[in-house]
Amino acid sequence: LCGNWDLTHEGHEFIILSAASLLGQGDLIALVRSDDMYERQKGEPPIYNERQRARGITAVDGVKAGIVIPTDGKDSYKFIEELFEEGSPRLYFFGPDQLDPDQPSEWNKGLMEYFPETNFCQLPRYGECSSSAIKRIIGGGISPHGRTTRRL
Repeated sequence: LCGNWDLTHEGHEFIILSAASLLGQGDLIALVRSDDMYERQKGEPPIYNERQRARGITAVDGVKAGIVIPTDGKDSYKFIEELFEEGSPRLYFFGPDQLDPDQPSEWNKGLMEYFPETNFCQLPRYGECSSSAIKRIIGGGISPHGRTTRRL
């Protein structure tokens, strides 16, 4: 399961618990996109840096480890491969907004081609939770270092 994990919320917890229940408790590795990958994807820096996001996601029940992916493209697939003794994960989970089956992103398409023996699953959405919605509600009230910058 790979994500940005910026502003982790109950929707994230739901997909983590769903994935963990399918794998067996304690076997889930949550991959965290590096700050550079996040910024390329979102066009802005994350609120929490990659180390903070990895520590935060590791603290969620069901997660064995939060590991930062230092790169993207083929190098990221090799990095993932090296995490597993058998060379590839047996299951890989996409969040509810991470996979368009008709038009997968280049990274997701490459991932599925690189790991042909892996079973890929898309997890369902939990309510209306999203980090983007939380950021819109806050309205720019958080600095890149996670501190509130506006008086509430």
